[in-house]
Amino acid sequence: EESAQGDHARGLTERGTADAAALGAWLGKLPMRPSLVLCSTAVRTRQTLAAFGMRLPTILSDKLYLASTTDMLALVRGADDAESTLLLLCHNPGAHALLGLLVGTCADPKDEARMLLKFPTAACAVIDFSVSHWSEIAPGSGVLTHLRIAHDDTSYAH
Repeated sequence: EESAQGDHARGLTERGTADAAALGAWLGKLPMRPSLVLCSTAVRTRQTLAAFGMRLPTILSDKLYLASTTDMLALVRGADDAESTLLLLCHNPGAHALLGLLVGTCADPKDEARMLLKFPTAACAVIDFSVSHWSEIAPGSGVLTHLRIAHDDTSYAH
């Protein structure tokens, strides 16, 4: 389908590139580092990863392009247990739905409403699971420890 190919090939805008770089800086300040990135093959997700400015082991997956929540969860559950921290670079609406499915509690109660309201481009959620194997991840079993939503205020000039 022509439109799907066009969407897959669509690159980041200037604002998108700046947002991706800011997201990379935010990720760099977190106490954990992704041991593996599962990244959609779409041009804009690969550009986002490049804009992070850090070299991370990455698996590009066509399965993450416009994936359903079920598909994303299957990829996470199928991850190698040698990986301690996964980073999914993927798309909505699946990403937002996955967040809602997996998070049972929030470290910061304010994040509960923020998480449900919106999860736009360049948003990032860190979810902690008390499991020994990725295959054990179940709906509602995660704790949202960090939530970043770019432009979640009025300071951004359009």
